[in-house]
Amino acid sequence: MFAPPASTETRLVVKANGKIKTKTWDYEEEDNIMYYFNRILKPSYYKTNIKHKCTDHCHDCVAMINLLIEYKEKYPENKFSKQSITKMVEQLFNEIQNVKLRICNDFKKTLKNLK
Repeated sequence: MFAPPASTETRLVVKANGKIKTKTWDYEEEDNIMYYFNRILKPSYYKTNIKHKCTDHCHDCVAMINLLIEYKEKYPENKFSKQSITKMVEQLFNEIQNVKLRICNDFKKTLKNLK
């Protein structure tokens, strides 16, 4: 979430207890898939009922909100989980250096471009 718009970076996740097999990757195909995701899917409209002054309905914002909802369900007794989703978003934005400023600025630019 919140990678730069032109990033094609991904993560390879393997099971710790599974056998690791060798696989050949077509890096150009992967690059094209990520380009499509970043340019078409990521800025698309995704539904959410949660509102925060620095979030919109893009993939990254809604994915973050859904992740926080899942976190609240999995760890209901956690102090962080006892807050509203909006307060959790605000806390994350305040604790991750410069992310709130960047997200808010990006959000404002997007709104301006839509007018």
